[in-house]
Amino acid sequence: MPRPTFASSIHLYDQDSSSSNSSQPRTKYLIFFITGNPGLIEYYRPFLTHLYSLLSFSPSPSSSSSASKTDQKNVEFEIYGRSLRGFEIDDGGTKKKSKTDENENEDAHVEKNPQPTLLGDFYGLRAQITHISNSLREVAARGKKEGDKPTKVILIGHSVGTYIALEVVRLARERREEGLRVVGGVMLFPTVVDLGRSSNGRFFKPLLSFPGIPLFLALLIRISTFLIPFFFFARCVTFFADVPPPSALITAALIKSKMGFCEVLYLARDELSQMCEDKWDEGIWGAATPSPSTPPAPKLFFYFGKTDAWVADETRDALFASRGRVRAGFGGVGGGKGEGKEKEKEGDEWKPVMMIDEIGAPHDFVLRHSIPIAEKSAEFIREILEVDLGRK
Repeated sequence: MPRPTFASSIHLYDQDSSSSNSSQPRTKYLIFFITGNPGLIEYYRPFLTHLYSLLSFSPSPSSSSSASKTDQKNVEFEIYGRSLRGFEIDDGGTKKKSKTDENENEDAHVEKNPQPTLLGDFYGLRAQITHISNSLREVAARGKKEGDKPTKVILIGHSVGTYIALEVVRLARERREEGLRVVGGVMLFPTVVDLGRSSNGRFFKPLLSFPGIPLFLALLIRISTFLIPFFFFARCVTFFADVPPPSALITAALIKSKMGFCEVLYLARDELSQMCEDKWDEGIWGAATPSPSTPPAPKLFFYFGKTDAWVADETRDALFASRGRVRAGFGGVGGGKGEGKEKEKEGDEWKPVMMIDEIGAPHDFVLRHSIPIAEKSAEFIREILEVDLGRK
């Protein structure tokens, strides 16, 4: 049986949209997904495909505004996500240079010389941010003509992908990007501040801080699994780590790749050392009286796990108190549409919405909870559309 191959990007869109006979022009939204660590986009394929089907083929929910409801029927979605740098598992950690890669070589925010190791180059957090930022610009520019309106973007991030998403918004606003406008974001199981204070952070931070430990662990894993047949190893991942078979194949490919597991550890060390304080201003978090000279802050949703080994409860609660408005009464994921809105504090509409999962979805939701989290994400996106379309 041939070893499976895995894509480094996922692109979902309506291929017949250009030939549509609709008399009314459709508003297009690019939903750009940013992975967690490990940064393999294939883990998220069930989540992204279900989200696309919900947004593209399900009727719009009832809205408080009939005009907004009508507008949402004339919306077209495109979903794009790609693996983080260093996670190209089917080509030994290397790939042909793309336009994005060339841009990164000229960007002041990226480490121009990635840290070399015995397994290959690894990419830190700043390099990943630049990689995603340039990738977003490249995707947003595809098919655009001179004079076209900026591409409307909704970011979805998971875990470290939420931190990267906020940094991408910051960079886009600082650079005054003319080709795109981030109108909203969905932050799933966010790790945006004080990662080192979480239970996993307290364990891994001192371990990974020792010089050479990430490389040593990566080499140890690589040597110990080198002679194990791929499919047998994937079954071991399922049996010992309780990982579902589809994800076990991806995990086995990651571990047996040239530098994938090494990238996991080096990126984790960077996350633990850099993801500390809240570094964003009102351009990201919003303001009660926003400046008329700048674009509106994106409408953000933060969805936290009830128990999350990567987010300390006190960190989550402090973020709720300082930055968010808490939405209560939602019950389980995918249920209770619209419930809890009336419990939000009046006058705080400009703040990001923050809530806690109540069905027990874990931090690594992609293993068994892709469908319900996609349903919840679709609800958030509908609300983002309601706000954005209402700005016309």
